[in-house]
Amino acid sequence: LTWDDDRKVGAFITPQDSSLKAWTAAASESARDAALPGLNQPLQVALQVYQSLAVLGIQYQEDASSPFTRVQGKVAAVDSINLPRTTLRQRYGDCDDLTVLFTSLLETRSIRTAFITVPGHIYAAFDTGAPADSFAEIHPDRGMTIALRGTLWIPVEVTLLDGRSDFLAAWQRGIELWNQFARERAFITTADAQALYAPVGLQEALIQPTPPAREAVLRSVTASREKLADAVIKPLAQEAQKTKGKRAYNRLGLAAARFGRSPPAVAAFAAAVKVEA
Repeated sequence: LTWDDDRKVGAFITPQDSSLKAWTAAASESARDAALPGLNQPLQVALQVYQSLAVLGIQYQEDASSPFTRVQGKVAAVDSINLPRTTLRQRYGDCDDLTVLFTSLLETRSIRTAFITVPGHIYAAFDTGAPADSFAEIHPDRGMTIALRGTLWIPVEVTLLDGRSDFLAAWQRGIELWNQFARERAFITTADAQALYAPVGLQEALIQPTPPAREAVLRSVTASREKLADAVIKPLAQEAQKTKGKRAYNRLGLAAARFGRSPPAVAAFAAAVKVEA
């Protein structure tokens, strides 16, 4: 494609690809024992997909012939974007390849996605479905989510897929980029892009992408989820300890319950009751 219109990326987001659906289903099944009923479902799925891609060994590799940093915004420049099924098979891609792959996989689970462009870069975002004024349901720090069109979105820097950076790190980097380029960024939903540039037509893939290893996915998803839980719960615990307030204890209890941490949740609610009494 030529980069005269960033919305053209939407044509490469292909959630109807049966090979992607099968891969996402396998990843979700592998992570089933790590799922939590109280945690935001789009957030859980995004975490599962990211960690499954990490387990598979997907790597960021800049396109040698036409890196995004060089061709972005140049009408005459011709770039190539791999189809998600191709990136899954070859297990590497540049920022546009990985963004298209991640958003496609989430869309197979009916999660609304978007892509964000900043100077020299493109990365992914997804809709949590949580109301824009309910940021505490996702993260106690309002600045960790993007409120758009009435709901909260989470940006994900997918080029951090290197086996060392987990979902939380990719989320934090996505927010950093969002804030860093406040005057130069563009946020384009997949739905808006595909209203102009429909997904490319596909034939059934002759070679199905390799599903991630089940036990490795479960370990990876569980570890990443617990790291996220610590990042959410610890500041709330510190605030409750500092203020001794009913509201702080209740916020702590709700967060702990969402992450399946029953003992601290019960203790926080008990402390809130004592404050009220």
